[in-house]
Amino acid sequence: MDYNNIHKYFDVKTFNYKTSNQKLELRFINDLLKKTWKFDVNEIEENELRYFMKICVKNNLNIHGVSKLIKNFLSFRELNLSNYELKNFPNELEKLYSLKILNLSQNKIHGKIPEKIEKLSDLIFLNLSENELVGEIPEEIRRLKKIKFLYLSHNKLSGQILKGLDKFLNIEVLKLNNNEFKGNMPIQVSNLRKLKTLDFSNNYLTGIIPKELGNLLDIENLSLNNNRLKGKIPKELSDLNNLRILDLSYNNLIGNISKELGKLENIEVLRLNNNGLTGKIPKELGNLSNLKVLDLSNNNLTGKIPKELGKLEKLKILNLSNNDLVGEIPKELGQLSYIEYLNLENNKLTGKIPNEIIELNKDNNLPIVLLYSNQLIGYRSDTEHMNSVANNFIYDSLDNPQDQILISVPEIILRIGEEIPKLKELKKYIYLRSGRKVSTTLNFEMILQDDEKIFNNKNIAIKTGRAGIILIILGANKDNSNAKVYIDLYVIE
Repeated sequence: MDYNNIHKYFDVKTFNYKTSNQKLELRFINDLLKKTWKFDVNEIEENELRYFMKICVKNNLNIHGVSKLIKNFLSFRELNLSNYELKNFPNELEKLYSLKILNLSQNKIHGKIPEKIEKLSDLIFLNLSENELVGEIPEEIRRLKKIKFLYLSHNKLSGQILKGLDKFLNIEVLKLNNNEFKGNMPIQVSNLRKLKTLDFSNNYLTGIIPKELGNLLDIENLSLNNNRLKGKIPKELSDLNNLRILDLSYNNLIGNISKELGKLENIEVLRLNNNGLTGKIPKELGNLSNLKVLDLSNNNLTGKIPKELGKLEKLKILNLSNNDLVGEIPKELGQLSYIEYLNLENNKLTGKIPNEIIELNKDNNLPIVLLYSNQLIGYRSDTEHMNSVANNFIYDSLDNPQDQILISVPEIILRIGEEIPKLKELKKYIYLRSGRKVSTTLNFEMILQDDEKIFNNKNIAIKTGRAGIILIILGANKDNSNAKVYIDLYVIE
């Protein structure tokens, strides 16, 4: 079907869909066709529906007879009803025995995943993400032995992750993120040797990370962040040579960062932040030549910043904040020519800011350099071009009194439970988050707008801590516990 020849109206009766190869698509896409375009499939004779191989319905076009298509046409290979405001699974779904691709994502489908899904035994692609599905994954789904791509993310699925996952021997992408799964990670996942993407993030998974995940030699994306995993990071993960993304952030992991991770030559994103990791940062991480994001913030790391990190030529984001790092900032970090965000705040760093970093920031307006709450020494005239209002510099010059300005977080003592309006005595502030600086009079709505997690949330309290100002969002977590968002709030007048 040539979309370029389709105009406002399409005459089904005169269209010759009986082509030589008899492989046609019945596709309705709003950006390709006029919004007023209508198609009544009832004009097609039922015995001729077999010529259509694919249905794609997008953006709520006024299409009549879709139910008839599903009910009477058993040769569909692909059915795409994403973003169509469906509230239930189509009753005729189980009759589409030849279906290989089923996309019902971004709808309002509620209830449980039907057991009859097992009858679609030829499925290789199933996307039910971004709906309102609840309950456990039915055991019958493991009979979809041809499945390669399974997307169940952004629902309210619960219970333990299906133990029969090892039946999906051909699966390449498994995304169960943003649900309410509990329990340990099933070791059977390690048998899915063709897996390239495994995303279990934003659930309630507990227990340790199975060392058997080191058997997933084809995996490129391993995301287990925002769970309750504990124990050490298995050194076996260093065997995953194809890994591009490793995200274990926001868990309860402990122990050292293994130097063996320096063997992940293809890795681009390494996030281990917000855990309880200890020990030194391995200098071997400087061997990760393709690394673009390195986030080790909010741990208990000690020792010096390895100068070898300056060899990460492709690095764009380096966040080592909120640790117990000591010593001077390595001048080699000034070699990070692609850096966009460098955060070393809330450590115990000493000495002068290296000229290489000052010059790096001077030559490029993009980098955001955050060094606040250390014991760094420097001249205000050297750093005034930097995004450094958040820095806690102690200036060593007595020759220029105008340079002797101490910038620090105001001493505000508030109890958890006190609301933001208690800060009305401040005339102006600088709010710095996600690399965006706002200097204004008090406007709490602007604070909330800058972080989607807390926008329009009225149950907010505020307190100070080691990391500066902390917003407490009451009952924001799935278990009704309080969530914390770290911000920087500075008096400038």
